[in-house]
Amino acid sequence: MNKIKATLLGVLIWVIITIIYSSFDANNNQHHSIGFPFPFYNYFAGNPGNSDVVAGGVAFSIDFISLILDLFFAAVFIFLLNLILVRLFKPSKTNSIL
Repeated sequence: MNKIKATLLGVLIWVIITIIYSSFDANNNQHHSIGFPFPFYNYFAGNPGNSDVVAGGVAFSIDFISLILDLFFAAVFIFLLNLILVRLFKPSKTNSIL
């Protein structure tokens, strides 16, 4: 397996894990939370009595430190997966004498 395929596989796995661990409950007076392992995007649509919610009952926040940490962990995961897959699927040398 070449490095490009291993990297794309790592990105795909990381995106799937992020979607699985995210919550999308804003329709039920809850909140969206996106990010793995640290949620970096939060969206709340609900009760305007909450002090963090602006008029109309909607608030969102992006935590850039969590985003940077998520990207760091994703890069480490992709690097390690790339290292393992490239070594695991290294083409074997054939004996040209036979």
